[in-house]
Amino acid sequence: MATVRISMPDEEFTELKDVATYFEKLLFEYYMPIMPDILKRCTENLQIINYKEIFPGYNFIEILPELKIDENGYAKFDIEQVVNNFDYNIKHYNEGNPKLFIKHILNSNKSFKLLEISDTLKEMKMADIDNKDEILSLINVFEYIANLSEFKYRDYFYFVQYVLSFIKKALKIIKKINFNELFPEDDYNKLYPELQIDKDGFAKFNINEVLAGFESDIDYLREICPDLKDISNFIDIISSSNENFNFMEIVNILERVDISEEMLNDIMNTGLMTSMMNNVSQGGELNHTEKSQNYYDNGLIEFKTKNATMTFELNKNIKTFEKITFSIGGEYSRTFSKPNYNLKIRGGKELYGRSHFKLRSDSIEPTYLRTKLVCDIHNRLGLISSSANYIQLYINNEYMGLYIINDLFKPSWVEKVYDDIETSTLYKCKNIEDLLPEYSNGCFNENDEITDESEWINFLKRIENAKTASDIEDIFEIDYFLYEMAIEYLVGGWDHIQNTHNFNLYKQPNGKWIYLPYDFDLDIGQRYKYEEKFKDFTKEMHIIDILILQDSNRFDNILKDINNKVFNPAILYPRIDELKQFIKPYVELDKTVNSEGKYPGRINENDSYDTKTFSQEQWDAYSEFTTGYTGDERISYGLKYWILLKYRNICNLYNMECDPIYMDENYEYPINKDLEIKDEYLEYLNSIMEYPTDIEYPTDIETETVDPFEL
Repeated sequence: MATVRISMPDEEFTELKDVATYFEKLLFEYYMPIMPDILKRCTENLQIINYKEIFPGYNFIEILPELKIDENGYAKFDIEQVVNNFDYNIKHYNEGNPKLFIKHILNSNKSFKLLEISDTLKEMKMADIDNKDEILSLINVFEYIANLSEFKYRDYFYFVQYVLSFIKKALKIIKKINFNELFPEDDYNKLYPELQIDKDGFAKFNINEVLAGFESDIDYLREICPDLKDISNFIDIISSSNENFNFMEIVNILERVDISEEMLNDIMNTGLMTSMMNNVSQGGELNHTEKSQNYYDNGLIEFKTKNATMTFELNKNIKTFEKITFSIGGEYSRTFSKPNYNLKIRGGKELYGRSHFKLRSDSIEPTYLRTKLVCDIHNRLGLISSSANYIQLYINNEYMGLYIINDLFKPSWVEKVYDDIETSTLYKCKNIEDLLPEYSNGCFNENDEITDESEWINFLKRIENAKTASDIEDIFEIDYFLYEMAIEYLVGGWDHIQNTHNFNLYKQPNGKWIYLPYDFDLDIGQRYKYEEKFKDFTKEMHIIDILILQDSNRFDNILKDINNKVFNPAILYPRIDELKQFIKPYVELDKTVNSEGKYPGRINENDSYDTKTFSQEQWDAYSEFTTGYTGDERISYGLKYWILLKYRNICNLYNMECDPIYMDENYEYPINKDLEIKDEYLEYLNSIMEYPTDIEYPTDIETETVDPFEL
């Protein structure tokens, strides 16, 4: 297996690890409102101390003149003036690590650098007093702030603020309601005197006073709700915590009433509690939206260095590259403990004809096989696609584990594959609902110098105006697209055009645009339904409607062709066995902890995101016929099991003559019952399945070695 060694300055490697863990920008809109009060407390602490008694012999007028120590030894600086001179403009902050943010804001007052003052005091020799620890706690400003629950348990802080913001929104709405008109039969002043309804029917309670009555103590909430995954309970605890305001009951009554006001329809009638849960919860990417894309574009902290070098070793042949741009890659994958990376070879050099690569950990799926297998399916069918293979990765001589290396659809790739130099028509799609002009901003040109997007818009207009496939045959590689749709259907590939992203569109020199998907780690059986028809698999899209749903004959023939040529157990099972044998020793290394009890490459130590590390036994079982979960607890069929089920389903659906060995309902396959996930919905599907053929027995398969590198 190839070995890739990346080297960069030590301080940048430290930064990489920090950004991997603190990958989200802090929610400064929550923190900044509380910072003046926190800084006021810190500065007040400094005025409690008698500096002449505690630090005798020091000339504070020279050492720390900003404290303005008086003749009695006490600091007499103007607290209000000092606090007001810190920088509270959230546009000036970009940190993800709370400690870096604290240091930034403490140094933002140029005339009163609180952190430097604190550090100077800590280095001074104290008098021999009994309360040294107490004095240290007063002058150690950084530790004081860093240990506040708002920073130490920031996810609890975020959720508390988020729930309170929803409650505040609801309270504002309640005050707009005319209770006399809405509930003419009820006396709400008697039922809910806390509303303080006046004679005109409007509530007159003070919103800020009511808000102050809800529980917001983070330490208390952590104690009674130790698992933030129990979002419903967390919301209920806060929403029911105001003893003087029966918020939950009032809201529940309003939600059952037909309210015409637009804001009430948006929030109340959709269910306030449900709305909160949907917004607070950390779901997967099944519902990729413009809002979530804005978060990925603006809410993640980037790491990129141009100071890296690389050696690439394969079969004792070593290639050295002195100019490497190395960065953390991905969006949703930033939550994984083992990050993805991107690298670019500069200086006109290439590796196997490529200069841009993605290093994928694929740690969300248990097998390390899905990306490679889908790429191999494309290659066997002769489709233009990215290539994939395996490497061992080291950064600054630290073993980072097993990775999958992909080439990227970049202008350099286009130049090599199409001889199209400095292409102007390669678009990366990150959030496009359909191939229509109204969604044109969902894709961006990979060539930063291109500002004229007329070709792109004209392409989308042609798609929009098309009634049948013949209307776009001259400008779109329809068969390629149909092959890709068939592959995505067969592998259950929901995370590409079905989820608005993870694909490119490129206008080739022949004038036809081509669909180029990538990122296949969530393919092959990471969805429940294997038996659904294509019309039920796909979301509603104009391009799908005119090319497949209106007349599916062309698509159906392509689907059957793929089923015969590659997507069948006779072809894929040996390939899986071959790949498993090749990567097995490296999987073992990837799942072996070091002397500190840490797995290789798991440098994201943010414990707010619990992505699983699969065992060697799980790797083996889940790449066969045993069904488990993904790293973020999404259903994941055993790799071979999904292929078998989907193969049978297509064969039956299209009345194909298929391999009798795998169509035989008595075909036996092993399931590791100790590792099998008992999912209620999946068990229901299995109960109505036509082929109850699973048995339990261990199996060892002899395989041949795969070619180690085939980019």
